[in-house]
Amino acid sequence: MKDFKKLLSKYVVLCIVLSIYAISIPYIRKLLLMRLVNSYDIIDLIQTTLYIVIKLIIIVLLIIDFKKHKLKNIVITCFAAFFSPILGVLIFVIMLFEKNQNKNSSCLT
Repeated sequence: MKDFKKLLSKYVVLCIVLSIYAISIPYIRKLLLMRLVNSYDIIDLIQTTLYIVIKLIIIVLLIIDFKKHKLKNIVITCFAAFFSPILGVLIFVIMLFEKNQNKNSSCLT
């Protein structure tokens, strides 16, 4: 259980960072546009790039953990994680629970 908490904590932290960043985008944009004139394209490019980079970090971590735990359906999960990182993490957790449950039930019989 301790390993599971450690495994899940990195995804929780990244999803929280992504959510805080997404919520603060309008305020950051307004603050920067008040100070910088005619820089809307640069600000928009930086915000979009950071948003995609955080999503790609989550996807790379999912791929590493999928291979480490020998789980299937990597492509579907990564595709879902690109559009909603929380959904990708949820799919990973469900598949990991299922694998552990199958392993534990086979040990009991």
